[in-house]
Amino acid sequence: RAEILAAAVPLFERDGFATVTNGRIAEAVGLVPSALYRYFPGKADILAAACLQAAGLLAQAVDHNLRGTTGPHDALSALTATYVAYSFEHSALNSVANAEIAGLPDGLRRPLVAAQREHIAVWEQHLRQARPNLDARQARVLVHAGFGVVVEAGRRLRWADRPEHRAAVAALLVAALGR
Repeated sequence: RAEILAAAVPLFERDGFATVTNGRIAEAVGLVPSALYRYFPGKADILAAACLQAAGLLAQAVDHNLRGTTGPHDALSALTATYVAYSFEHSALNSVANAEIAGLPDGLRRPLVAAQREHIAVWEQHLRQARPNLDARQARVLVHAGFGVVVEAGRRLRWADRPEHRAAVAALLVAALGR
């Protein structure tokens, strides 16, 4: 399963989810196309599994990096570093997910949307603690804006993963949050 996910995501990013066939994914991992069905019911399930795996990695990193934070500003710094690192490390998957999640069947999309909402709720909670003047809606809008800034800045930098790029993108995210 892991090999299939690892092979499929770059194909989806490079050639587009709609044009990548199960045959191409199978070929990339040395299987016959029918063998994919032992692991996944279909191509959409491969994308959903990759997105859920990445969401799980992000949630684990957030939990780990929030441990030991000493206040809301420290927590936002930890969240920022975690999200920026995740975005650079999983840029292909994020690109595919942003483009394709809306087209997934509801049963596959629902857990992904739930994972996104849980992640945003963590940000919202810490942002509201750091900026008590914000209501929930305002905080959520700022978090979404910050994530958009990360995506656009990362694209402009071609997701070249360098310390100075991560620092620049993190600074833009912090600015978007209004800290």
